[in-house]
Amino acid sequence: MAGIGFELKKLFRQNSFLLSIRGYAYAAFVTVGPILSCIGVLTVLKELLEYMMVSYMERQLFLAAVMYAFIFSLMIVSGFAMMLSRYVSDKIYKEEYEDILPSLYGAICLCTFLGGIAGILFYWHSPLSLAFKYGSYIVYMELIILFLLMVYVSAIKDYKKIVYGFLYGTLTIIVCAYVFIVHLRMKEIEGVLYAMDIGFFVTIIFIMRGVQRFFNTKSKKYFDFLICFQEKPRLFLINFFYTAGIYIHNILFWQSDLGITVGDTFIAAPLYDISTFYAVLTILPATVIFVVKVETTFYDKYQQYFEAIVGGGGLHDIETAKKHMSEVLERELIFLMEIQLLISVAAIVIGVGILPVMGISGLGLEIFNFLTLGYYTTAMMFMIMTVLLYYDDQKGALWISFVFLVLNTVLTYVSIRLGENYYGVGTIAAGAVSLLISILRLKYLLKNIDYRVFCSQPIITRPNNSRFARFVRRLGA
Repeated sequence: MAGIGFELKKLFRQNSFLLSIRGYAYAAFVTVGPILSCIGVLTVLKELLEYMMVSYMERQLFLAAVMYAFIFSLMIVSGFAMMLSRYVSDKIYKEEYEDILPSLYGAICLCTFLGGIAGILFYWHSPLSLAFKYGSYIVYMELIILFLLMVYVSAIKDYKKIVYGFLYGTLTIIVCAYVFIVHLRMKEIEGVLYAMDIGFFVTIIFIMRGVQRFFNTKSKKYFDFLICFQEKPRLFLINFFYTAGIYIHNILFWQSDLGITVGDTFIAAPLYDISTFYAVLTILPATVIFVVKVETTFYDKYQQYFEAIVGGGGLHDIETAKKHMSEVLERELIFLMEIQLLISVAAIVIGVGILPVMGISGLGLEIFNFLTLGYYTTAMMFMIMTVLLYYDDQKGALWISFVFLVLNTVLTYVSIRLGENYYGVGTIAAGAVSLLISILRLKYLLKNIDYRVFCSQPIITRPNNSRFARFVRRLGA
């Protein structure tokens, strides 16, 4: 988030209402703009397929293929993304910019290799047509690359080009879908898949060029980031556990009475999945507000505290900076929780009137209400976990993400066994317990922050010359 912070500080520094609105809009474009563009294009394609009277099962086949591509590409990338974030941050701090672009190339090679094998094994025995499998496979592989690129986007100052990249990609998908289906007479679901292939490729090229222009020097350390596996293995597990925890309740419901098999390949629960989709949309405001508040208020106090230590400040200066930092953090987190709670409650109230028009009523509406509260607690937990990582509390963040994964698995399974009245309750309970644990961990950390800073860090840091580190360095040679 560091790159975003520089631009936000410029907008909020002048205390202008209009500039503040502009700052929130800017943060929204950068943080959730890509998500909204993907949602927009999927909505358009879904409406296009309905307009062309494509059968229900074929529409479900298309949506299942895209859903699987999104979920499992993110699962492949999740652990690497956290490690790459730390690696890129360290390289920027050390001003070793020449190592950043090679790490992107190395990560793309590794993740596409692992993800590619998993995708081939998944589709190997599928009875679907080769054209459909190829189109959905390419979407899946392109999403792996896009998720990796988003790690590097935060270091680029020219965010307009990034937003334009997603917009151009979205427009390309819509235009190509129309041309493939109407003029080239392709089968509808295959036409929209190949349109997505081309559109995502346009977006990848646009963002890749932006990253390459910003980091225009490079070394040969393509796999140097893998040393983080040995030095900071918790980073990989933190994000992997959290991502798995986010989707595990959907995967369990695929196996429930709501689950159906689509194309003898995909297992899905359309009623539960669509309710999940709308519930996720309700927490997007929290994402924007969190980025703004962290980068414009909390980070300044955080920086002042550590500058008081590193800069040789007296005990009084350090204690004062610590007090201000803790007060600002507590105030902003409470503000964020209150605002998002109001938004979530409003979404539940408004959903009663709007969702039935979209075909979601009865059980689907009840699931949406439960999941809206569940994602509220989950989002708050994740944001506190992010704050813990600001203080390098990897152990605390790891335990929270692991507990969340286990609880969401167990409690969702229990809710399925209890029946329809409890669908979604497991996610609420898992998120609430994990949120409570994260709050207690943050309080403990802030109470003992002096010990953590002064006593728990290594006195001497030696270069990593282990066999694994030497092997990684030889890969880039």
